[in-house]
Amino acid sequence: MFQRSWMKVMVCLALGLILAATACHQSPQSETKALAPELNLERVRFRVWRGAELRARGEAREVRIRRDTTETVATELRAELPRGGTPVTVTAPAGEGVLSASTFSVQGGVILTRGDARATTDHASYAQGPDGTAQITGDAPVAVARPGFRMNGVGFSYDLATDVLELGGPLEAHYARSGSR
Repeated sequence: MFQRSWMKVMVCLALGLILAATACHQSPQSETKALAPELNLERVRFRVWRGAELRARGEAREVRIRRDTTETVATELRAELPRGGTPVTVTAPAGEGVLSASTFSVQGGVILTRGDARATTDHASYAQGPDGTAQITGDAPVAVARPGFRMNGVGFSYDLATDVLELGGPLEAHYARSGSR
């Protein structure tokens, strides 16, 4: 009888200690949930679709994506935006954005090319409107060049649907006649 009472007390005490120990210790599973999950990818090739339409394709040396917020950071970025027969190509040393919001900005010396036209600026942003139209904009000085023609301005807006580039002022234009220096 004495032995049974003592066993009951020991079992109850052991169970109490175990419950107290597990209640005081945070489980590894909940620690994992507290950390923001992130994907780190190298030498990435990507394609962006909207329905059946290919909106962009390109590559980046490194891409880091937060799964919880879709915030994205990329380095050595090159993107091609198919537009009719002549795509728009954007290259930049670095970029960041939010995938779920369809916004992205690039910086560090941005080059936009379409056919024989080339625009350069320090930074630019891509945003897609609710109607699906997209624009590339910037507020830094920009230089646009084509064979025989060069124009400088401050700020720009490029509408991808209409293929219209608007430069902000003050503007400076240089035109060379064919065959002249």
